[in-house]
Amino acid sequence: IRVDSVAGNVWTVTRSVGATAAAAGNDNDYFSILGTAFAENSAVPDARAKDETQGHNFTQIFRDSFGASGTLIATKLHGSGMQIMNERARQRARDHNVYQEQALLFGERSEDTSGDYAQRSVGGVDEFVTQSYDFGGSFSMMSAFDALEVGMRYGSASKLLICSRSVSSNISLEALDKVRVAVKDKTFGINITMLESPHGRVGIIAHDLLTGGQYGTRAYLLDMAGFRLLTLRGRDTQLRENEEDRGTDGQVDAWLAELSLERMNAEKHQVWENAAA
Repeated sequence: IRVDSVAGNVWTVTRSVGATAAAAGNDNDYFSILGTAFAENSAVPDARAKDETQGHNFTQIFRDSFGASGTLIATKLHGSGMQIMNERARQRARDHNVYQEQALLFGERSEDTSGDYAQRSVGGVDEFVTQSYDFGGSFSMMSAFDALEVGMRYGSASKLLICSRSVSSNISLEALDKVRVAVKDKTFGINITMLESPHGRVGIIAHDLLTGGQYGTRAYLLDMAGFRLLTLRGRDTQLRENEEDRGTDGQVDAWLAELSLERMNAEKHQVWENAAA
């Protein structure tokens, strides 16, 4: 058919365009728009545009402090007191990084302005991604390909699957001798296993924060072009020394960062749920 005019949800059409004979239509029939076709010397059609939906996120302040008394700093144990502070800085740096990672994965966007100053939290991947595939507690490559058929439809032909170690093992065992699985060289210190599927290439990364009853059978298929880590100017992760109150007989240092996550095009991403063996 050829659509001659549109008024609301009413189409005026010409049937039997070309060699195809006219046929009765049914409720819920699908139509494929093949393109535009205008007569010679026709006027310019009405302009059409699609407005983008504007999203937003908040920045979250992360502060993780550590310290020691003046006595402990001055005491020689296995090393100098400053080595004790260095070791505690290393330990808290790990905590600081884990807290950021958890917020970027599982955080929910919020803003509380009830106090003298606003308190905000960043929205993460889990909150943003709305498309999901439920394996029903029984993982198989056939089901994985069904998920990828939808999950790879939009965006890049190469995506990352961030998953629990359990899901990573299931993929490796199920894919054995069926599809191409190759271990790629370390990228930024991370082992990436590449899965060549009929729908595109998938880099598989086992993530240690995806564990336990809630996340141990979950995976996130992400188009990384749809995410960007943002920090306020001068607020990237930094060590602030001597944060203790004046007169304190000791030293308190703190790791500080204020960051957010830019999240774009939810339809490019997918959550895998209940992907147990």
